[in-house]
Amino acid sequence: MADAEEDASKGDASAEDTSTEDASVEEAPAEETPAEETPETLPARSGRLAAPERQSEARRDAPVDDSPAEDSPADDPVEEAVAEEAFADGAFAEEAFAEDIAGAEDFSQKALSERTRKAYRRAWADFKTYCEEVGKDPLPARPVTVAAYLNNRARARPTARGAPKERSGEGLAASTLGQRLAAIKHFHESEGLASPTTHPQVSKVMQGIRNDTGRQEALPKTEAAPLVSSDLKQALAVLPGSGAAPPRSETAKRAKWLRGLRDRALLLLGFATALRPRELTQVEKKHVTREVNSSMEGLIVHIPRSKADQEARGQTVTALKNEASPTYCPVRALSRWRRTASIEEGPIFRGVRRDGTVLPEAISYRTLNRLVQRACREAGLEPEGFSSAKKRRYSAHSLRAGHVTDASSRGAPDNVLMMQTRHADPKTLRKYDRPAQQLEESSSAFLGLYQEE
Repeated sequence: MADAEEDASKGDASAEDTSTEDASVEEAPAEETPAEETPETLPARSGRLAAPERQSEARRDAPVDDSPAEDSPADDPVEEAVAEEAFADGAFAEEAFAEDIAGAEDFSQKALSERTRKAYRRAWADFKTYCEEVGKDPLPARPVTVAAYLNNRARARPTARGAPKERSGEGLAASTLGQRLAAIKHFHESEGLASPTTHPQVSKVMQGIRNDTGRQEALPKTEAAPLVSSDLKQALAVLPGSGAAPPRSETAKRAKWLRGLRDRALLLLGFATALRPRELTQVEKKHVTREVNSSMEGLIVHIPRSKADQEARGQTVTALKNEASPTYCPVRALSRWRRTASIEEGPIFRGVRRDGTVLPEAISYRTLNRLVQRACREAGLEPEGFSSAKKRRYSAHSLRAGHVTDASSRGAPDNVLMMQTRHADPKTLRKYDRPAQQLEESSSAFLGLYQEE
């Protein structure tokens, strides 16, 4: 026991001696410790090395080690190399992560088609305009703000967006308002915010707009009149492009003749394939292949991406060679236009300048729409209407509507039509089978009232 107490007293004494030594060192002048031996005075390489500096600051209160400077871990070459390698790895990881974020953003942009993004931008700009007018925040927007916006646009069309003044009281259609809600949801979710469009207050207002029969009847309804075979032949007859090519010196005549060749191929291919108008304008040389089997010949047109194929899995449609009437053959018309315009790659249906130069860019949907309307007008075609509430007019969509109407009236089964039009629902297909042809399938013919006694 005495030995233990003596050892304990010796330990206390040594502790006191150590504290005395520490105190004497702390009171020593700063110049007694060389600057190069003090770890905290080393320059930092970057902001990522701030942690070691804080560690050295923490050591100021610790006893100073009397070991030589070369034994200090901070000055160990191996430790320095490891630290620099770790710093380089960290910098590389940050750079790689930034690249991954940029790549993810690029994929995110491709989730929507360019057409959808443009529509969303227009819709969002209109919503922001309304919010500025009423002094409300568009992002994040409160559900009551969105509900008020729907009411405003449903009851009065904004004339600032180009609508004629005499139509400013009609309001926007329910389908257009639905697109506005989709845009508002998109921009909120893109910023990581909850969308106000799913709130019951907004949903009820939108459902009420759809259920307002008085408002729906007041809105003008237009649909594309079907351009059936007989009408298409009349429209083709007025197009230029027949006969020999005018000399290159007569630029105006040659440009008109070239457009006639292009338009003939456009109308025939669009009618034969039932492509959507924008799909038709975007057809490229690489998308078209010519196929021949033992019984028939035709074109296979590949559509990389479409309205019904947002994941871009790819779809195909066909256009048969017309052996019975070569004048109305889409295969021959397309081949003649391509050879004349020297199109070896890229878009097939291109613009033609007034001097007869064929442009490298594809024509737009508006150009296709205008040329269909012009051909129908010059051919003297008038779409048949069924009531003043539903107006019909020829447009680029008339080719697709005409294909379904014409083929259905001649006995084409729904499954064959749906394979060509790529409709997933027969109800949607029936919308294209216009009322005139529905008379042939009316169940009224089976009533006893219509039977001879």
